[in-house]
Amino acid sequence: MRFSLQDGLTVAERDEVCRQIRSLVDLPMVISSSVCQDLGNPANGFSHTAIVLFEGSADYLSYLTDPDHAVIIDFVIPRWKKAMFCDASDEFDPTLYDRIRKTISEMASTPKIIEHIAAITA
Repeated sequence: MRFSLQDGLTVAERDEVCRQIRSLVDLPMVISSSVCQDLGNPANGFSHTAIVLFEGSADYLSYLTDPDHAVIIDFVIPRWKKAMFCDASDEFDPTLYDRIRKTISEMASTPKIIEHIAAITA
């Protein structure tokens, strides 16, 4: 995902957003999680890129509905100014997109988070 943080956050809040994203690696289905500087065109408005890796689509689907993932979402997303989510897989399965979208639509998110995601998504 590519994102930028809201104006007015303290350095501690900015650091905590990145720490929380990196802590996703503590979830059993996550292989690695990193946050780095986004090197795309600054005019696009993104300052950070986060990369979270999974062994396969089953782990990704499990991650989407994991309660500990939801806690991190509840903290991180309201602090984003703008975000763009990009999913990729080396499993060339034509049904994978629909299965992931179905799981995302069924995620137990609060209406406030759903509204916020809609507002910041590029």
